[in-house]
Amino acid sequence: MLIKYLNDLDKAVKLAVDSPTPEQYHQCQVCVTRLEDYLDGQLEPLRRKGLELMGELLPPQFDEWMPVSRALHRSGLPAAL
Repeated sequence: MLIKYLNDLDKAVKLAVDSPTPEQYHQCQVCVTRLEDYLDGQLEPLRRKGLELMGELLPPQFDEWMPVSRALHRSGLPAAL
């Protein structure tokens, strides 16, 4: 499952960088939340490695995307993945 969630995040980030829209930013946040939820239930070595890999996938502007993502989430738009 870790690889699937990392792949989903990688795809979402690439789409958001290539086509920066609020929907794409929101999808990145959905993927991050899903991955974090998964990692919360894992043993420490896997959790640590998963968080490390997630950090490598996220672009520097990810934190700037989050206000846009939260506004979109409040609007009730469903997640794409």
